[in-house]
Amino acid sequence: MLIEDIVGYCHESYVSGCSGCNNNLKCPSCVANEFECENDVGCQECFDNIFSLNPLSYKRKYDCIHMANYYVCKYSFKYANEMVFALRNINLDQIKAVSIGCGPCTDLFAIDYMAHEDHRFENFDFVGIDSCDIWDDVQGEIREHYPQVAFSPNINNLARDWNPNLVIFNYVFSHIVAFEDDIEAFIRDMDEFINNLPMNSYVIINDINYASVRMCFERLINGNFSVSKYHFEGYGRYYPYGDENPNEFPIQIPLNLKRIYDPHAKCTSAQMILRKVR
Repeated sequence: MLIEDIVGYCHESYVSGCSGCNNNLKCPSCVANEFECENDVGCQECFDNIFSLNPLSYKRKYDCIHMANYYVCKYSFKYANEMVFALRNINLDQIKAVSIGCGPCTDLFAIDYMAHEDHRFENFDFVGIDSCDIWDDVQGEIREHYPQVAFSPNINNLARDWNPNLVIFNYVFSHIVAFEDDIEAFIRDMDEFINNLPMNSYVIINDINYASVRMCFERLINGNFSVSKYHFEGYGRYYPYGDENPNEFPIQIPLNLKRIYDPHAKCTSAQMILRKVR
C-alpha cells in the first residue's frame, strides 16, 4: 500500500540523519548537537510546540526536512485511519479530490487503502494544494506511485475546466488557527470555493476536536449543504461531536515503527462532512 511505501521511504531518510540545517530556529536537541540533528534525536519536542494552540507560546513551524520525515512516520497512520472513516461516509463511485494543505497526503493514503481493501475509488484524480516546500521530496515519491497525482502551491492554479467532487481539509483549520493571522480571509476564500462545487459534491473536514477549531470550520455550513458530524469512541470527553465512529485502526501500524516512533494508535478527531444539495 502507498502508506507503507511512503512511510518506509521517510523512515530510511530519517534514520540516515540530517545533512545540516540552514534554518535559524533550533530546537534544544539540535542546539545541544551543534545545530545538527543526529539519528537518535527525535523531533517530538518541535511537534509539541507546533501543535500547541496556546497563542502565547513560541511557534516552531514546518521548516525542516528531517522534521518532515519524522512527521510522516509518527502521524500518518493516525490521520489516514481517521480519513478512512470519513471516506466511508461519502457516496461517490469515482472521486476527483482536492486536498487543501495536503502536506504528505495522508488523505491520499486513505484513498489508496480503500481502493485496495474496500474496492472503492479505484479510479481517482487527486490534486494536493500546499505552499510549504519541505513536502516536495515526499510528494515526488508519491508521484512515482501515482503519476496522475498533481500538486500546486495555490488553489487558483487549478484548471478552470477541472471540477472536483471532493474537497478535503485534513488538519488544516488547526494549522490556520495556530499560525495564520487572517483566518477570516481563508474562511471567505474556502466558502466561495466550495459553494461553486457541482451538485452532490462533498467536503470532508478532519481536525482536532477543540472548540476553537470546530467553530472555524463550522462557518462553512450554509443552506447549500447537508451536514454530518462525527467523533470517535472514547474521545467524546473533548466534545460529543455528532455521531460516534468506532475507535479502530483499519490500517495497521508495523511493529518496527511502533518501537521507533511510538505513533498515535487511536483516532481522536472531530469530523464534519458537507454534501452539496443545492
